[in-house]
Amino acid sequence: MTKVLPKLKVDVYSDVVCPWCFIGGERLRQVLASLPEPMDVELSYKTYLLDPGIPEEGKDLAKRLEAKYGASATEIFARPTQAAQELGLSLDFSKVPNTYNTLNAHTLLRHADPARQPALARAFFEAYFLQGLNISKEEVLLPLATANGFSAEEVKRLIADQGERNATLIAANDTQKLGIRGVPTFVFNDKVGFSGAQPEAIFRQAIAESLEPDAIK
Repeated sequence: MTKVLPKLKVDVYSDVVCPWCFIGGERLRQVLASLPEPMDVELSYKTYLLDPGIPEEGKDLAKRLEAKYGASATEIFARPTQAAQELGLSLDFSKVPNTYNTLNAHTLLRHADPARQPALARAFFEAYFLQGLNISKEEVLLPLATANGFSAEEVKRLIADQGERNATLIAANDTQKLGIRGVPTFVFNDKVGFSGAQPEAIFRQAIAESLEPDAIK
């Protein structure tokens, strides 16, 4: 008799130029990989656009953050750099001079094979944060998407289609209507959710609360 595995649905609201989204997603990935019992996990990245008005060439990241938070870039970057290093991510903000428009990246994520979407999202994060690449450019997105289930023709068509880009903007607006105002936000089994790249224990607690009491130890 085949054992029915506990179902764990995880919705992740994030943007691929958000460092805490990168960190929170990695923390979630490590927690899921270390669960004591096997589960049927459905992980889905949802659309959230931090700033859809950023031009394709990007804007200076340090200056934008200093203007927003009233602190030096060195101070602002210190916490996410340390948190990333604790997870084994070699995050170096000297490689990330600009923030970029993520409309194209999210358009591709919306159409990704659900089984491969988390890997594609992680590839986008790594391209931006670890390599400092312009994540809005077709030449950057194309090899990442084709390595995760897309054909080159699909990538080019989706990026060039204004109707698809508008659909991504609508998806981002729908996220706002859900009351999600900050990222990352994680929702487990449509029952339990929290915002921020919380400690591992918070992830484990949320997973446990979203399942039957005896489904996880």
